[in-house]
Amino acid sequence: MTNAQASSPCATSPCIGICTLDETSAFCLGCGRSLDDIANWSRYSEGQRTEIMLSLQGSLPVEQDRP
Repeated sequence: MTNAQASSPCATSPCIGICTLDETSAFCLGCGRSLDDIANWSRYSEGQRTEIMLSLQGSLPVEQDRP
């Protein structure tokens, strides 16, 4: 692993900067992750992050404006 990789372990974060938790479900309206997933993202292995990102596909409305 290079120094760049070591300093940026969360390059694959699904965060889009719309960090608002839904009061009912406790999932982020921007990225779709749970508060636990957001809080622990940097501790997850690349495999765990990939699994979460795959589970998020199709979970947010298609019309949502994503940068």
